[in-house]
Amino acid sequence: MTIKNRSLFLSIFLLVLIQFLFLYLFHEKKMENWIKVVTNNSDLPIDLKSEVFRALFILIKEDSNLNVSKELCTNRKMIQNLFQLQRIPKSLSAIPYVETKYRNLSGKENAGIWNFDIYTSQMYGLAVDNRIDERLDLKKSSEVAVKYLNTLYELFKNWNLVILAYRYGEGQILQLVRNYPNLDAWEIESKIGMEDSYLGRVLAAIIFLENIECERVKARPH
Repeated sequence: MTIKNRSLFLSIFLLVLIQFLFLYLFHEKKMENWIKVVTNNSDLPIDLKSEVFRALFILIKEDSNLNVSKELCTNRKMIQNLFQLQRIPKSLSAIPYVETKYRNLSGKENAGIWNFDIYTSQMYGLAVDNRIDERLDLKKSSEVAVKYLNTLYELFKNWNLVILAYRYGEGQILQLVRNYPNLDAWEIESKIGMEDSYLGRVLAAIIFLENIECERVKARPH
């Protein structure tokens, strides 16, 4: 490599590095502001672990404005109202955001905004057969989510463990809690060995969703 080429390469490298640092500092400041809002308003304690910061950084980088839709805002509000009536933390309305971005997805194994599998759906009274799939009924599936989350909380008495049980199954989490009774939810999840922390993603989504501007979405012209 000639001196001229090396100088050009170094210039490009420094430019990319500066851009990266600028974006990092910008997102870091935005995260700091968002976290302050949630600390004051959330009905669920947010553990500010590195897994949460990592997931939140990704959400911000994806551009919060583009990811806010009328469907997201409407569905989230309906779920929060339902949760409030049943004394479930409204912050847990972040679960379907992580699962499906509040989109009513259809599929054989998992479906609906809650991404329910067939077994859980039928166990809690949803009809899933060749003629009908009530997982796609927003109201009915959300009512089942209320029952399921309440059942999990009765079992674990800890909302972070409830989040883990929703993703990994109550059987696996219950077995880990029995094997490691002194570990917290973060340490329990580390025993599962997943590279991506589901608990971190849900808590980051809580921060993200508390800072989106649904009123501005409603005001957009059609």
